Amino acid sequence: MPPSSRLVYTWDWVQEEHKVGEPMVTVQFNAMGESTEVVVGHELCPSTEVELGHEEGWGSCLNKLEALFT
Repeated sequence: MPPSSRLVYTWDWVQEEHKVGEPMVTVQFNAMGESTEVVVGHELCPSTEVELGHEEGWGSCLNKLEALFT
């Protein structure tokens, strides 16, 4: 796997009322001939509600990214 094909990081909100711990995000870039598949994993969410919110947010971001290239 090339060193630039995967990005892994943790994060949290600055505002105390929004903190969710330190979820881990993994973004994998897979070469698919003339295109690239982007796979996002978001682990260690503190609750199903937070997990679903991030799933919705990632879906929206990836749809917008795809639209830039189509």
